[in-house]
Amino acid sequence: MKALEITGTVNAKGELHLDKPLPVEQTGRVRVILLFTEAEDIGENEWLKAAATNPVFAFLHDPEEDIYTLEDGKPLNKTQASVITRSHDAFLQGYAPEDEGLYDDYPSR
Repeated sequence: MKALEITGTVNAKGELHLDKPLPVEQTGRVRVILLFTEAEDIGENEWLKAAATNPVFAFLHDPEEDIYTLEDGKPLNKTQASVITRSHDAFLQGYAPEDEGLYDDYPSR
């Protein structure tokens, strides 16, 4: 049996309406399993609010946790931030002639 996941809506008459046509060429009877969002499921905003007000994170309000100030960082230069430059010098310069044959005994896949 092949499975296909697609979204849709069940109306007040109990009819299933798919959000888009099924991407299949086959026709015939099918078996349908519906997964409904449970009432206890919460959205992203509720989740973030619950995490922000959870007492388990109360320790973050302690003065001992404030170890950084605005003076500790540097302002972000947006023109430099848009250009990502990566240097591979450490990798390229990390190979030495005496490393030759180092992995010869390592089994290949």
